[in-house]
Amino acid sequence: MTRVARKKLVVVGDGGCGKAIYQNGAFPERYVPTVFENYIANVHLDNRVVELALWDTAGQEDYDRLRPLSYPETNVILICFAIDQPTSFKNVQDRWLPEVTHFCENVPKLLVGTKIDLRDNKARIAHLNALGQRLITFEEGDRLAKEISARYYECSAMRNQYVSDVIEAATRTAMSGGMMRLQKKLFHSGGSIRNDAQAKRKVFKNVLDSPFVMKWPAIPNEVGQSVLTHLITLLEPIGTIRRENIKKKKKEEKQTSSYPEIYKRLRTGNNTITELLEKIIQDKEQDHPDRWTIFVCKRDIQPTQLCNHLLPMCTMAKTKLVPLPEGSVVKIGQALHIPRVSVLALQIKEDNGDNKEEERLRLAVEEVPNLPQTQWLDDATSSKGTYQPTNVKVIQTTAPIKQPKKQPQPQQQQQQKQQKQQKRQQDQSNNNNDNQPNKKIKR
Repeated sequence: MTRVARKKLVVVGDGGCGKAIYQNGAFPERYVPTVFENYIANVHLDNRVVELALWDTAGQEDYDRLRPLSYPETNVILICFAIDQPTSFKNVQDRWLPEVTHFCENVPKLLVGTKIDLRDNKARIAHLNALGQRLITFEEGDRLAKEISARYYECSAMRNQYVSDVIEAATRTAMSGGMMRLQKKLFHSGGSIRNDAQAKRKVFKNVLDSPFVMKWPAIPNEVGQSVLTHLITLLEPIGTIRRENIKKKKKEEKQTSSYPEIYKRLRTGNNTITELLEKIIQDKEQDHPDRWTIFVCKRDIQPTQLCNHLLPMCTMAKTKLVPLPEGSVVKIGQALHIPRVSVLALQIKEDNGDNKEEERLRLAVEEVPNLPQTQWLDDATSSKGTYQPTNVKVIQTTAPIKQPKKQPQPQQQQQQKQQKQQKRQQDQSNNNNDNQPNKKIKR
């Protein structure tokens, strides 16, 4: 009778990068990942039956707190990226490798490139070229796998191409990973399993998150890149004129070039955007057709108070909030010819036929979901609109009593001074006696 081995496989990667690559292989066809789902399949490997449990996780940032629940007791990890999504490829090192290393330090991993059938899709290639992007090559994936100490595989769920190879490789890695981890434990613990067993283990604790939280809108990578591309194209003329004016000022030329009309509808800087939102909130006539759109280039700016206030303010102002992809700080700064931009606001016109690029940006922004309405924020802002001071409660507690130091009287100060001076003179005389050489007595 063959022995059944049970192994656990966890799949991570950006949302929409094609992590569900096994639905046509050993796993059910109705598999659709949500937050995280797990399925079990029997894989026959070298006359053995391996009960492989697949845990597919959600790549969206909204589920960052839930994803660690799928990591304990993992035998192998697949880090997936789509070859037509450069952002998902970049996030392998920027996002997924640090997370996997933190929660599954000694667990073996495989790097998997998905959607390889798109290498024959001319329409998709042309679309990427228009955005200034290209497909990830096999050599690039293999190079990245070597950098993160993993093995590289590619597959296509649409054509069911190389999917079984990935499953077999993951199963073999899971079977051999136990011995590798045991060797690492013996090596790091000095050859003693007892010492390793006495070490503290990692535990997961459930904590109650604050209900007064607003989440950033989840944007697909393609939509975010499209918005960024159109926005840069729209802002580049401003940066060109700014660069020319700086050169003219250095040459002491009086005439400077005038900025395009869109410059009047542009605001940059955290303080400027905050003042703009305050004005919009106070203004009752908010149904103007040309509404402002807030673009956040870096939402993880430190301290977090510099950026998190934009979520409730944009909700109250009924203003669209668009978080841009990583690297937007420098790209937007280069377009405007300034060092960096953390947040900017643009008043986009409705049906602007004169500026086709602005119309493309407006259509791309419409694909970004609006901020969800929160009941606690509605309740807090549904009052008369007057400032409500914080209700501070006075509670009774205990604290150590510190006795104040008594200031000495002038007469006591004089006595202490004389005592210190006498002691100092006595110490000096003792030192002088010790330094004198001993005289020899002649007999």
